[in-house]
Amino acid sequence: MEKTVSCRNIGLWRNIVNVTIENMVVQLHPCGFINMIKGVPNYHTHLYHEMFYVRQGDTDILTTDKVHKFHPDDCFIVPAGLPHFRKEYVTDFPPLSYDLRFTIRRITGGVEAETDLYGAFRSLLDSAGDVIGIPNAGRLRRLFSKINDESTNMLPFHDLKIKAQITTLFIDLYRALIGEESLAPLSGDEQENDRLDNMNVFIDFLFNKRFANPELKIEEVAQALRLSVRQTERLIMKLYNKSFKRKLMETRLKNARMILRYTDAPVAEVAQFCGYASHSGLIKAFVTEFGMTPSDYRASLRQK
Repeated sequence: MEKTVSCRNIGLWRNIVNVTIENMVVQLHPCGFINMIKGVPNYHTHLYHEMFYVRQGDTDILTTDKVHKFHPDDCFIVPAGLPHFRKEYVTDFPPLSYDLRFTIRRITGGVEAETDLYGAFRSLLDSAGDVIGIPNAGRLRRLFSKINDESTNMLPFHDLKIKAQITTLFIDLYRALIGEESLAPLSGDEQENDRLDNMNVFIDFLFNKRFANPELKIEEVAQALRLSVRQTERLIMKLYNKSFKRKLMETRLKNARMILRYTDAPVAEVAQFCGYASHSGLIKAFVTEFGMTPSDYRASLRQK
């Protein structure tokens, strides 16, 4: 029997940010207003455009009069205002998609640009009236992966790195969509490397999906991977050069730092959200890893 699941996205940005490219400003959104269509279950529209890159699994986009089928390495854009519903299918691994939500606007003030990038995208998005497929999108996987890595790891200058990668992404999309330069298909070696990368992506997904559970054990991850505990331990060590416990701790602390950075949530709530049984557990892990308490970390960010 065919089994469908709710959509599982890797959101590529958590906070509103603007990226200037030629005469166009791309504004990225973490979320936005969803207008549910009355009388049509699950169908809805967004105030922003949604760009999806299917990392693994199969995805259907249902509009009111058509069904679009997408597979791994397909990329597509759902224009703002288009009534749609997304359905994904379970195969060997849960479906995963990179999700980039954006709006665009023209730069004002008489800025001269070599190419009317805004006009091209505005015309495309306004006139489409349907889901927009990106040809030979496998080439874009590396960019989406890098954007995701930068937005989750938050290393120094990650904001600048993401803006540079977003710029490259939209320029490549522009070239592909106007037909001046097609995105070359992946070579056989690259396809094989990408298949190996899928295991890495799936494990990251599991950690990021379940790190808030204070009872998370390696047995649960092994079961999801359909491997033994010993095989899972070896795989995590091979992919990350660290143990399961170390990987889990780093995932929890990474998310704790993000929450401390962008919200005013009390430390006790941050600890609970990140899978610590008490706030003292988070404090101890923070001091051990960073040499300061969560409160001191938050204060140091706001002094900059």
